[in-house]
Amino acid sequence: LRLQQEQTVLELWEATRESGNELLLEIIPPKGMTPDGTTDAAVLRAVKRFYNLGVKPEWWKLAPMQEQGWRDLEALVSERDRHCRGAVILGLNQPLDFLASSFANATNPIVKGFMVGRTLWADASLKWFRGEMDDAAFVDEVARNFAVLVDAWRSRHSAQRAAA
Repeated sequence: LRLQQEQTVLELWEATRESGNELLLEIIPPKGMTPDGTTDAAVLRAVKRFYNLGVKPEWWKLAPMQEQGWRDLEALVSERDRHCRGAVILGLNQPLDFLASSFANATNPIVKGFMVGRTLWADASLKWFRGEMDDAAFVDEVARNFAVLVDAWRSRHSAQRAAA
C-alpha cells in the first residue's frame, strides 16, 4: 500500500511540475499514535521518505507536533529543500481545546498557520442535521470555534513564554 501511495504522490509531484502548480502534501500519522513524540517521529520519517523519493512540496500539512518535532522539521527542510514555503497544521478532527493548546508548540518559523475543517464544524453539523440548532446557531458555533483557534494562534508565542 505504501509503495502505491508513494507512486501516486510521485505522479502528482510530476504533474504539478509540468502544470506550474504548487503542491501541498498532507501527512496523516497512523491511527493510535498520540502527539507525545511518537507521532512526531512517524511524521518526520514520512517527510524524509518523500524527500528521498525526490518529492519536494512547496507546503507540508502536518499533525500538531511537539516543539522539538517542529525544530526537527525545520532542520530537515533546510537541508533538503530551500524552496519549501513551510508547514501548516492539520486538524485531524481533534477536539478544539487540544488543537488550540497544541499551537503553543508551533512557534518555529517553519509553521505558517493552520488548515482545519472538521474541528470547526463537525459537532455543530451533527446538531444542525438532527434539528437541534437552526442555521444562525450553526453559523455562530462554527464562528466561535474559529475565533478560539485564531486567538490561540495569535497568542502562541506568549503562551510559550508563560510556560517557560
